Amino acid sequence: MAIDARAVITIVFFVALASYVFAKRREMQVHKVVPPLLFFSMYRTTWGLKAMDRWAAKHGKLLTRLGTAGIVAGFLGMGFICYALVKSLFSLFAVPEAPAGVGLVLPFKAKGIFYVPIEYWVICIFIIALVHEFAHGVIARAHGIKVKSSGFAFAGTTFKALGIILLLIGLWNNVRHPGASFSILSSSGTLVLMGIALIIVSFFVNTIAPIIPAAFVEPDEKALRKRPLRQQLAVFGAGPFSNVIVGLIALGLLWPAALVGADMVEANGVEITNFVDGDFPAKQAGITEGEIVEEVDGVPTPYLENLSRELQKRKPGDSVQLKTDKGQYTLTLAKNPDNETSPYVGAFLSQSSHIKPGIRERLWVLPDVLLWVSGLLLFLFILNLGIGLFNLVPIGPLDGGRMLHAVLMAYVEKDKAMQLFSMIGLVFVIVVLMN
Repeated sequence: MAIDARAVITIVFFVALASYVFAKRREMQVHKVVPPLLFFSMYRTTWGLKAMDRWAAKHGKLLTRLGTAGIVAGFLGMGFICYALVKSLFSLFAVPEAPAGVGLVLPFKAKGIFYVPIEYWVICIFIIALVHEFAHGVIARAHGIKVKSSGFAFAGTTFKALGIILLLIGLWNNVRHPGASFSILSSSGTLVLMGIALIIVSFFVNTIAPIIPAAFVEPDEKALRKRPLRQQLAVFGAGPFSNVIVGLIALGLLWPAALVGADMVEANGVEITNFVDGDFPAKQAGITEGEIVEEVDGVPTPYLENLSRELQKRKPGDSVQLKTDKGQYTLTLAKNPDNETSPYVGAFLSQSSHIKPGIRERLWVLPDVLLWVSGLLLFLFILNLGIGLFNLVPIGPLDGGRMLHAVLMAYVEKDKAMQLFSMIGLVFVIVVLMN
């Protein structure tokens, strides 16, 4: 079995991050969120504070206007994301196979994870965090509010807890798939070995394993609370607003890049990206993730539309031959859970494409560079927009929660405001978790 280079890079990255955290452990401020499973660690610095001062001094009027625009955009975004989450929750109840409305963004593949290749993930998270926190800080300075510190942070867990989680997942995978091997190259075996290794390490190293990196700026909270409501809202809304702007800029740059790249690539089939939970035909036949479907009963299927059209000509119970880039498979089509008269293979699909023959020979690495940059711009658009909007959910520590809290405290009697804020926050915590 070939070693996945991205998996190796991901492991090396997180090991390096954990090593740095261990080296700086005495300077880290650790907050126990859900001990011993979840911790939030902060490393305070003064990085970027002088740049915030310079920007605020030079572009003060423009920044205050942008801050006002961020308030409007923030409340519009809050309304949109709340509606989207509730709608997604109803969809999950109506159609259990519907995609979840919320997921962690991480550089490895697992159920419930929005997978981003490690090279894109590192760049995107860095840009998103930098833009988001710098915007908070520079809008605060534009209103004359002191910024005490900046720095990086991460959500993490102990090595022992992480090891136990990986060990249990590996064992559970083997229970669900009894034929699975505990070979080091198998998924179950790798998880079990990693879990055991982390548990052993935990007896010698007492530190937190970083999982989700972040950044922060720390305005003077006492001074901020004394400012007019509009200034408070401008500071809170600046981060998400800046992420949405960067996302739209990335989309604007992606458009011409995609137009140029479209002439360099062609469709070469339909990729199997994942499987629906349950015992469905694609998984039964032995097809694996990443295979590209090229033909159905001898009919070429270069596009998703071709594959869908050919499958819709059949009915549940029919037998079909699928040709992929790895081999031939015979499937007996199942009933679609949403429409029992429609055939169903039980797989998630995406369009696959490759660089046209002869293009690479003429243009050397240019097509690969263009496609890589297009991929980066696409993830910058998706993640900036998604993370920016999620930050507007009206939950306590998120920017949306702080905006809602500031408004309630300004217009509602204090005790009632806190009760209402807690109730709304609890409702959306439940909505997010159920998504």
